Amino acid sequence: MSAVLAGLKESSVRSCWNPPYGLAAPSTKGPWKGVEDVEYATLEWVAWYNSQRLMGPLGYIPPAEYEEQYREAQADLPVLVLN
Repeated sequence: MSAVLAGLKESSVRSCWNPPYGLAAPSTKGPWKGVEDVEYATLEWVAWYNSQRLMGPLGYIPPAEYEEQYREAQADLPVLVLN
């Protein structure tokens, strides 16, 4: 089987297993050889998804950056103390 066909087969298997993941899964340097390879690729994708992707609803900035800005804004607010 050619590398192109192997890649297409791998992509179609990912898409059938989980459609959004199949479209956004990171490309690999070769076919996955075992469960560990799939787990590592998944961890890389989750790390990218949670920290680096640009989110439109957040102003096209990564979620991690938005969260940092939110925490800084919250730290600047006065604290309300009830007696």
